[in-house]
Amino acid sequence: MTTENEITALGEFNKKFENTYELFKKNLENDEEVGASFAVYQNGEVLVNLYGGYRDRDKKTSGTKIQ
Repeated sequence: MTTENEITALGEFNKKFENTYELFKKNLENDEEVGASFAVYQNGEVLVNLYGGYRDRDKKTSGTKIQ
């Protein structure tokens, strides 16, 4: 099954999950989260793989993609 995923600076997501992406992005932009990552796979297919912000409260280490 082929999906059309959106690729962004915060990762990728299936277009069906655009609201999930927007909420994730908002939380990072509003400093509600220092950093976060979130991934959902179904039958080996990436539905959502988002990451951003920092891994530490001092904001020295960037967040990374979930592999």
